[in-house]
Amino acid sequence: MPRYPRQSSPGTAAACGFTLVELLVVLSIIGVLASIIFPVLARAKDRAYLTQCTSNARQIGIAVKLYMQDYDDYFPYARTVDSGSALADVPTLKTVLEPYVENDQVWQCPSWLAEHGTLLAPNGSMWRSYDSTYGYNAFPDWPDTLYGRPFSAVDNPTAVPLVWCASGSAHSGISAEEWAAGAIGAVN
Repeated sequence: MPRYPRQSSPGTAAACGFTLVELLVVLSIIGVLASIIFPVLARAKDRAYLTQCTSNARQIGIAVKLYMQDYDDYFPYARTVDSGSALADVPTLKTVLEPYVENDQVWQCPSWLAEHGTLLAPNGSMWRSYDSTYGYNAFPDWPDTLYGRPFSAVDNPTAVPLVWCASGSAHSGISAEEWAAGAIGAVN
């Protein structure tokens, strides 16, 4: 009698390995799932940055209100990053509000850090000397400037921006029109 090699039935110990086709199918399924999940995770991270930025702007706004309570309802005498040469010797908003804001991370938008790296890294960054990514409505030439004005002199305070994030372009989903209108995450 001729001897034939012993055949194993499916499910026995001899059939433990995977074929190349099975491995490729599993890898392609994993690849498809990853291509679906990664954009969702990126959007979730952007929304988290936006939420943190909105919280930072709110905390700065509260610090301004606390300052105003101590200084007879006058807005801070502080400059912003591009207030101009007329305010070159005036301290920054961060310096003025230092007693009211304990956490230095409030002054740096996470979207800015994600887009541009650390705030202090680029030597040519205009935000380096200001040490904050949030601007303040301190433009002496503007009619709606808040620089050193009493609160009672502001005609429509809800329509005048106080603090805004310089990383507006980094916040996904905020268009220029929404930025000007004070969209959540853009202007406080």
